[in-house]
Amino acid sequence: MNSNNLVVMTRTEVKNLFLEIISESEAKKFKSVSLTKTLSFNQARILLGVSHTTVKNLVKNKILKTTSDQRRIPEQAINEYLQIIYLRKD
Repeated sequence: MNSNNLVVMTRTEVKNLFLEIISESEAKKFKSVSLTKTLSFNQARILLGVSHTTVKNLVKNKILKTTSDQRRIPEQAINEYLQIIYLRKD
């Protein structure tokens, strides 16, 4: 008899399970794996309502964080930037 079960896990649970399965030496390679949504520079530009050059300057000045390859911007970095902007207006 074939039993098909559905397992529901959060992203954190999946990541933790993955890290348990792989060896300790391999785990070091994946500690920096991000399961968060990332945006391209163009997507960030549209979301923020600024130019591509402005996004590049925000990254260059370390105001916006990027992924380790500096090609994408984590959604969390956008949220942090927006919080800073709105706090300055108050």
